[in-house]
Amino acid sequence: MSKIIFFMSIFYSISVFAQDIGLDTSFGDDGVQIKHAPSNFKAKLRFRVQGRATYTDNDDVSPKPDKTGFEIRRTRLSMEGTVLDPRLFYKLQFSFSRGDMDWDTFNYPNILRDAMVGWKLTDNNSILFGQGKLPGNRQ
Repeated sequence: MSKIIFFMSIFYSISVFAQDIGLDTSFGDDGVQIKHAPSNFKAKLRFRVQGRATYTDNDDVSPKPDKTGFEIRRTRLSMEGTVLDPRLFYKLQFSFSRGDMDWDTFNYPNILRDAMVGWKLTDNNSILFGQGKLPGNRQ
């Protein structure tokens, strides 16, 4: 019984002396969002997986497949947000699956897919530095 009271007093003291650092987190359709109001820091994390299932049957008589398979084509983590000023933003995208790291083209993995830092001049204009794809699915 004394051990339970001891551990409860430790957890209570930790919760009493914990600081509120002003982090707001939310989880929704747009990913995990982290905000720190005093420093103008915002981060949005998104994760996606793309799988592929294959089924090949060359024989019309038997329902037994000639070949089946499942692979993970893409596994990506994207981060975007602002730092220090709401106009200074960043975008990063990482790849974690072997098929998406361009092992066939290069002899080393390409984990970093996109890395951009930008300054928002107006609502419709911004300056970007780095490597990434153009918005709208066109390169």
